[in-house]
Amino acid sequence: MEEEGPRVNSYFVSPFPSISILVDSPDGIAGNVVGFGTAVVVGLSADIAFKFSRRIRRGPWGETNFNQAEIERKEDLEELIRRESQNYAVLSAALNMHPNPNILQPCFAVPEGILMPRLKASLQSLQEGPDYIHTTFHQRLLWAKQIANGLAWLEKAGFVHGDLRPANILLDNHGNVVLADFGSSAPYRTAQVTCADLYYPHFNYAGYWSENYAMGWVLYSLFHGSVPDKFNDQIEPLQEAQLPPASHLPLGYIMEKCWRRAYPSVREMEHDVLHEYSLHQEWRYVIRDRVTDWLRVLRIWMFKNSQLRMMQRTYHKLRMENLPYFWQVKRYEDGKAANNAA
Repeated sequence: MEEEGPRVNSYFVSPFPSISILVDSPDGIAGNVVGFGTAVVVGLSADIAFKFSRRIRRGPWGETNFNQAEIERKEDLEELIRRESQNYAVLSAALNMHPNPNILQPCFAVPEGILMPRLKASLQSLQEGPDYIHTTFHQRLLWAKQIANGLAWLEKAGFVHGDLRPANILLDNHGNVVLADFGSSAPYRTAQVTCADLYYPHFNYAGYWSENYAMGWVLYSLFHGSVPDKFNDQIEPLQEAQLPPASHLPLGYIMEKCWRRAYPSVREMEHDVLHEYSLHQEWRYVIRDRVTDWLRVLRIWMFKNSQLRMMQRTYHKLRMENLPYFWQVKRYEDGKAANNAA
């Protein structure tokens, strides 16, 4: 009996008819889908992914399998994608002035979504797999340093991430982490409600207190391997006594200070993480990681423009593939005439 190929998702459609959302597992993470949550991330090639808001498939009379509440939530998700595009534009300008290898870049925002580099996996998917238990202490400590560095860079740029959790921390092919998904990001001291699963109690303003609180849970998941189920639920109010014990874990005191909101800034939290990193690493690893960070920045500077041009060509190809045939012919003839005139 022949195995069936990936199935086409019958509930959601992409902005471009030529891109089918292919799935072969209940959670949707299969086929060409590399991320599935508030938005869909589809791999277009080995190097480029396309993130867009889920569009609801409708029948010939406008019928759908979704109720009105789900349709309204879908409209809110489209607003998140638009906000993320705007945030990437602001962060890209800051990255040009002060590059940081721990922020996802470059990204190319278009009306239909966001084209971005296609990375290996998310920290959450790695933690849920069977191989995470074999991850070395040095690797986890390096990830903690890189995450803290990315958050401190955002603080210096005047932004908070707003949705820091393992699902929004991606790994590249070299095992380094980068922060992604800036749809909930906002300038400091704005009335932006942070919305990660474990951000409880909710904070009235986006700031270092909410970022450090989320960082405490990220560190816990890094060194514990997961978050206990009872702490995955939204507990209101979240009492200090209800927090899991962390003193026995590496960097446990940093987790507890994050949860108690004892740090006056993200930079202070990063300082403690760097101290622990330097304390537990051999000097040759410290030097190697510094050289690696410098090479990552150099690689970004060297290939950023070529990556953006590749994304622009990919987007242009998608637009051309989904135009009516006569418009494709007309654009081809117009381009040919312009080349002949030149």
